[in-house]
Amino acid sequence: MSIAKRIALLRGQKTLTQFAREHQTTPQNIHRYEKGRNPSANFLTSLASKGININWVLTGEGAIYVKKQKVSSIDLLASELEQLPEEFREALRITVREADQPPPPGRKLHLTVWCHKVLRKAQDEIDRLFGT
Repeated sequence: MSIAKRIALLRGQKTLTQFAREHQTTPQNIHRYEKGRNPSANFLTSLASKGININWVLTGEGAIYVKKQKVSSIDLLASELEQLPEEFREALRITVREADQPPPPGRKLHLTVWCHKVLRKAQDEIDRLFGT
């Protein structure tokens, strides 16, 4: 089963709009993911925060949901990332290292700008790894 089909399975009977709203994205993005476009890092993070096993979404391996525990979403995401293939984790490490460069002299880098930069680079690495 493809990533697209696993995302469609997760959406179930919910409308594109309902599912998109749940995961802080647009119905158009959900439609694209279900047609074969690789999901964004933001979308994957949202799935993980809802207890969905990101390893299952990306590879089809493991259970759909992670065991229910009282953990923060950061801990949950870290746990999920540990289950991903080593090449994917290395791509994320490289992404964060590259994005963690100081801003040009005389300019401050706002945290949200840095986060967007990291997520854009992570999305590029995801696309590269999964061939899109």
